[in-house]
Amino acid sequence: MSYKVLIVSAYPPDRGRLSEYAAALVGAIAGRFKFKVEVLSDSPPAPGTAFKVYSVWKPDSVLGVFRLWFSMFKIRGQIVHFNLHLAVFGRCRLVNFLGLMTPAVARVAGKKVIVTLHNIPDMIRLESVSFKGSLLNRLGLLLAVKMVLRFSHRVVVTMKSYVKILESRYGAENVVYIPHGCWFTSAKPTWRWRGGGNILFLGYLAPYKDLDSLAEAVGVLSMRRSVKLLVSGGAHPNFSESIKLLDRVRGLPYVQYLGHVPDERLPELAEAVDLAVLPYKTNTGTSGVLHLLSGLGVPAVASDTPEFRELLSDGAGILLSSLDVPTLSSTIERLLDDRMLAESLSKKAVEFARERSWDRVAEKYVRLYESLC
Repeated sequence: MSYKVLIVSAYPPDRGRLSEYAAALVGAIAGRFKFKVEVLSDSPPAPGTAFKVYSVWKPDSVLGVFRLWFSMFKIRGQIVHFNLHLAVFGRCRLVNFLGLMTPAVARVAGKKVIVTLHNIPDMIRLESVSFKGSLLNRLGLLLAVKMVLRFSHRVVVTMKSYVKILESRYGAENVVYIPHGCWFTSAKPTWRWRGGGNILFLGYLAPYKDLDSLAEAVGVLSMRRSVKLLVSGGAHPNFSESIKLLDRVRGLPYVQYLGHVPDERLPELAEAVDLAVLPYKTNTGTSGVLHLLSGLGVPAVASDTPEFRELLSDGAGILLSSLDVPTLSSTIERLLDDRMLAESLSKKAVEFARERSWDRVAEKYVRLYESLC
């Protein structure tokens, strides 16, 4: 018997808001299992899409959320799978709150409901994401998470620690851990030890990423050796003002701005860098950048956050560091100088990625779909 799964998510050609995650997951599921997949998206589909993509909602649009609610009743499908984080519907707090109510609407419409919840408020330093930690805002986040847990048949998280938090603090009994998928797991890793000084920052610019401290740390290194900070990425769609982060560093002599590097060119970029740095003040879930680079074998320096500590214990090829400039500078230099350490981390990164290939992740989701059918 064939079943239809409706996936509610931002989707390419939109960038950010978990669209890349959705595209990889749908691509791994579509046409391979007994489940037919259709997407309820925030943007029109790209030409040549092999399955139906309905442009239903828009970020920061109350009307878009109502259209999504209406679609829950109109479009046929046994399972609705939501791909969410706490700000996936845009910057407007009201729109996000209403959007996070959509799993309840789907449940009322008689659907089997799965939510992949990529972050939880308990683990985010709200001031680092430009979100006021007022009592009203905290109550809104608490209520939104409780509603998602209450009306979903299964809630998937990508960090094991999130399962314990949702069970102990929220009394949840329907939470499942499925790791984030990794890209480039079927290709030969392109990173090789070069003994050079090219340091990569990759990903969206946002207030929770400390590009300033990273640039300052590379500046310290530049006074005693040849190094260059390669910056690739643009402002996060929810934080358009974060382009100012780039404006502050792009004129420095040791910084080179690469613009947006498309995924198909990342193997070439990995071959040209010596390490990557993930300078997060706080994590808004697991790191998509880490899962993008691991399969290519790129060793990385990452902030000492609970999420990165968990990923390190899971075998990720990362070296943890605080973000104070002297420590970050010395940690980067250690990785630049120690070939044995860098190659060891590269090997771990590849092994970590292959354990989390999108095919493996898709199989876990399909087993979850089957359990609900």
